[in-house]
Amino acid sequence: MSDRNDIPPQDTPILTIKWLCKRFPLASGSARRKSEFFAVNGISLKVRSGEALCIVGESGSGKTTLARMIVGLETPCQGEIYFKGQRVDTARGRQAMQLRQKMQMIFQDPYGSLNPRMTVKQMLMEPLRLHRRDLSRKQVKRLIKEVLNDVGADKTWLERYPHQLSGGQRQRVAIARALVLEPELIVADEPVSALDVSVQAQVLNLLMAARKNKGITFIFITHDLAVVESIATRVAVMYRGQICELAPREALFDQPLHPYTQLLLSGVPTLGGKPFSRQPRFDDSPQFFENLRGCPFYPRCAKAQPQCRREMPILKPAHDDNHFVACHAVEAALEAQRPMRKPEIASGLVKVHVAAPIRANKNVSSRDEPKESKTSHDQKIN
Repeated sequence: MSDRNDIPPQDTPILTIKWLCKRFPLASGSARRKSEFFAVNGISLKVRSGEALCIVGESGSGKTTLARMIVGLETPCQGEIYFKGQRVDTARGRQAMQLRQKMQMIFQDPYGSLNPRMTVKQMLMEPLRLHRRDLSRKQVKRLIKEVLNDVGADKTWLERYPHQLSGGQRQRVAIARALVLEPELIVADEPVSALDVSVQAQVLNLLMAARKNKGITFIFITHDLAVVESIATRVAVMYRGQICELAPREALFDQPLHPYTQLLLSGVPTLGGKPFSRQPRFDDSPQFFENLRGCPFYPRCAKAQPQCRREMPILKPAHDDNHFVACHAVEAALEAQRPMRKPEIASGLVKVHVAAPIRANKNVSSRDEPKESKTSHDQKIN
């Protein structure tokens, strides 16, 4: 497999997402009562140019909905999406056509995304006919030939229909259709989940070669953590429509912070490894999560606190500016490990800072201190 670090990502973001939300209505027994399900709930994210960002999470966490909103196939209920400074979610007409040329998507099911009435040649020529009208017929043929060569496809496939191709061949055609317009960003929604292991490696090598040779930015949606470890530069972990942890690949696999990330990594099967950790049962009904105002992982979390049910955690830097986590318990643990800060910076630690000089007094021993009443202690502080 190609080296994932051949192209270091640039600091300039190619894609910026601000507080993105997407709601879907839920069927209810009462006609008066309307309920909604947040597939994506308040996601903010920046994707740097040239990187390979992998988004992982269990089914129903909102990964595909987020991917479809990025490329304009779904309209967000709230939030903004910017591609190189241009607004994506409100683009219409000619502006939308220009953005579609620069942003392409590879779908999970290649057979469902390919037109059964078109040959491979027709499917590759159609995007060029819509977006690259300046090309001559000779240039179009040369470009199609180059793309087929890049994805390892045979020229004899040009006159075949999708049902005449195998699963791996159809996925190569889908990748070729995404590459033919020479986009700057490709969103791949589980592009290898339906393929054999040997074919998976070939397809991933094709995508990483395109990133290396053409400088394309990739957003991968996947369940396979082995694939993530092989190709990702950064990893975003989603749970119930929110990003709970965002970190470089090495940091996430070496030191996962969020309990849900730890749960995902503990479930990866290994030869001769420890058995899967059993998790307590929890209420996964929509009514339960509809009334939950705090952390969505609260019912399953072994580190849950009363604050987790009341307050929604915010994605904050953990060890450095590259590792972010949204968890009250992790935030409290990291805060306890940091050096003492001044009272004006952390007002919640004022009492600790005031009590410290009293312990240093020679007239007061550490044994006598717990025996003091609250009233006498306050009088000493005053």
